[in-house]
Amino acid sequence: KKKLSVETDISGFYNVISDRITLASINSTEYTYVNIGSFQSNGARISSKVQYGSLTFNLGAAIIGRASDLVSDQLMNTFIYYPEVQSSAMFTLKASNTSFACFYKYQGKLPNFSVDENGVVEQVITEDYHLLDFTISQELWSDRLVLTVGSKNLLNVTQVISGASSETAHATSSNSISVGSGRSYFASLKVQLSKQLKNKQK
Repeated sequence: KKKLSVETDISGFYNVISDRITLASINSTEYTYVNIGSFQSNGARISSKVQYGSLTFNLGAAIIGRASDLVSDQLMNTFIYYPEVQSSAMFTLKASNTSFACFYKYQGKLPNFSVDENGVVEQVITEDYHLLDFTISQELWSDRLVLTVGSKNLLNVTQVISGASSETAHATSSNSISVGSGRSYFASLKVQLSKQLKNKQK
């Protein structure tokens, strides 16, 4: 019999940090540690898990705000809020022991930091992007073997525009940062030896 199960969690947070050390981008692939002074963050998260028979669905969403002082004279005293969404869906065909899984993440426009050619640290806004993964798993040989194939970063997201504002961020492609190595495919084979050892002991 199929049973419906729903679980929901709600949480919130508020952080205050003095002399925070974080990463700032020099270019699309290089980063350096910088002191951004006082840092504050707050936000709220909600996540739900729905299970019905062989189907499991997870969905989480958050709204997060950041505010900080820069090492320069510029004061960032206004919170910048951005959304995050994560979800996953898993389904198992019990007749064939085949499982399908899909993972998705949406990252909203995110405040980050960069270092210009004069060594000045400034706050920049990284554009939003989406990530999507998919896997198929097959159990074999009385569940002793698990064959998994899939693809990561199906949307082939590699570079994301990052700039001082939404108007200037699209002005040049040089203000981009790397967020991934692109679409990739993989295969794995896992062997469980414990069942074989137990059978030999018997």
